[in-house]
Amino acid sequence: MAHNIVEGLDAGILEGNEPTWHGLKEYRLVGDTPITADDVRKLVDYPIEVKPLFVIDANGQKQTSSKMVCRVLEDGSLYPLCRAVGNRYTVVPRMQIVNAIDTFLLQKFSTLRICGAGTLGAGNTFFMQLRVEDYNIRGDQSDHQLRLSLSDTYGECARVFCTHVRVVCQNTLNAATAEAAAANMLESIRHTSSAVQRIEANMETFAKIHLGLLDEIEILESLTEKQVDTKALDAFLNAMIPDPAEAEGHRLAAKRAVEGREKVKELFEKAGETMDQRIATSKYALLQSYTDYMDHHEYHRSAALRWQQGQYGLGAVQKRKALELLTA
Repeated sequence: MAHNIVEGLDAGILEGNEPTWHGLKEYRLVGDTPITADDVRKLVDYPIEVKPLFVIDANGQKQTSSKMVCRVLEDGSLYPLCRAVGNRYTVVPRMQIVNAIDTFLLQKFSTLRICGAGTLGAGNTFFMQLRVEDYNIRGDQSDHQLRLSLSDTYGECARVFCTHVRVVCQNTLNAATAEAAAANMLESIRHTSSAVQRIEANMETFAKIHLGLLDEIEILESLTEKQVDTKALDAFLNAMIPDPAEAEGHRLAAKRAVEGREKVKELFEKAGETMDQRIATSKYALLQSYTDYMDHHEYHRSAALRWQQGQYGLGAVQKRKALELLTA
């Protein structure tokens, strides 16, 4: 059960109409209807009890050794949510977390909106995502959403992070946190009495930092005004995908380089399918074509390895190099 959604106990709400791979009824899509903080409060409105666990010492007396976080079900029975935790462990009330995000983020930053939230593992994990910025370049219809995200798991910690991954289950939550950690955009917060305040402060800091992506939007906007001719295209390809000499032992590398150059050209020629004609032959379109090539078409032994390299490996370095080259 890689999705970690427990039937009848977990619930989620997601904006848009794009279906989830698991397709479970516990997670509902709301299309363009705004998701409110009250919608999220309903997801975490279930009682929690912390039960002490005992051991018998050498004198036959009961001693508290640790405690267990449990969910109280409708019939009054307890559903253990996590492994035993220490006596100093503090349960962070999810309702307080949502209230803090509503008061200090949603009501403070008009550009923020909730784009998804849900529980996993029968309520052991809670996540919430805010769309920081539409991040759409004029004339480009593709999706570049950045999501300010929170996850909280009993027995572990809370995490504040930024990611492009749409969280809809445990698998996608893992991918999102891995992407954020690799990009140094993740902060872990221990379960202490000040956890809610620290979560709110970190999310506000992350929101401010990533609202700064408006600077990058301005850079990309400027690229839409600069057209690419044949000479400029060849110069870009020579810099990004140089053609190796046809020397012995380099034939395969040369073949892959030729195929790569042709694929970027092909993607650039097709840019008009998702972009207005006025930017379909611009430096911006060329940058997106090269990014598409690196993320989906460059040779790798596996698609998973290509994705990892494109997110935070050599592929990510190459995409940043391409941006610097086109904006020079």
